[in-house]
Amino acid sequence: MEIDRLIILLPTILSVIDQFKFAGRLDCKIETGRIVFSGAMEFDQKINEIREEIYKLTRLLFAKKSILTFDLQDEGNKFFLTIVVDFMIGETYRVVEMADEFGMDLVIDSLFDKFITEKRQIGAHNIIEISEHFSINSLWGVPTQLDKSVDLYHFNFLFRPVSLIIPRGGKFFSLKNKKDLIHTGSGYSVTGWDIKTCDCKPKYYLDLFSIFNS
Repeated sequence: MEIDRLIILLPTILSVIDQFKFAGRLDCKIETGRIVFSGAMEFDQKINEIREEIYKLTRLLFAKKSILTFDLQDEGNKFFLTIVVDFMIGETYRVVEMADEFGMDLVIDSLFDKFITEKRQIGAHNIIEISEHFSINSLWGVPTQLDKSVDLYHFNFLFRPVSLIIPRGGKFFSLKNKKDLIHTGSGYSVTGWDIKTCDCKPKYYLDLFSIFNS
């Protein structure tokens, strides 16, 4: 299954690699649900010139339930770039318990757990906050004080980092096929499906890939 996913993603990943001028060796490491490339870049490359293409490739990977992030370090006489692609294997989800009056819980893809961080000082950037009552706010910078009942997710995109604050997630569960997805008629407009299982309250699948890709 993992090899199949890599084969599907590889052409797009190689297109990402081709955008950068690496000086010398490019290291590659494959982990479960993740592929990492790292190497020194030529100092004279103008990163802004590839902005449009990186946006396009990032969106292509979102459409394939994969997340492209970067870590760029200035080492004085050279830049050192790490490119990471995290991808879904199978269909595993995390339940995010919402307030009782909301009437249902949220469900997100378990892949996003890789991006939970305890780090608060990550610079000023766009923050999306989803409350337990499902109100959505846009913030600039991480609040000084975060409630212990929420998780902070950080996505280090190359040109426009984004963080997400949502109520702390609970248990995992898997769906063997899309027949387990039943529309419950919630009427909420955020991209996703309603999910209803036989022994618990309705759950709304929040498709973060589509939201990031919109």
